[in-house]
Amino acid sequence: MGLFYQGKRAVGAIADIPPDVVIVDLGLPDTSGIEIIKKIKRFLSEIDILVLTKFDDDSHLFPALKAGATGYLLKDATRS
Repeated sequence: MGLFYQGKRAVGAIADIPPDVVIVDLGLPDTSGIEIIKKIKRFLSEIDILVLTKFDDDSHLFPALKAGATGYLLKDATRS
């Protein structure tokens, strides 16, 4: 298990020791979360990637799913 605050460092670590699932925020300080999803999917096409984000609009979510995210969860989601 690992926790990374920068997407580029995470990609390197994931390449070395692939996890079962990756949780990605779309708003990363050093790169786009969508770009991170694309990079991970290039070398680990079968890995599940969950987007955890504050963005609830189509202009963020559809590109993430198109890039290879398995699904997404909004940060302000409540239990129903």
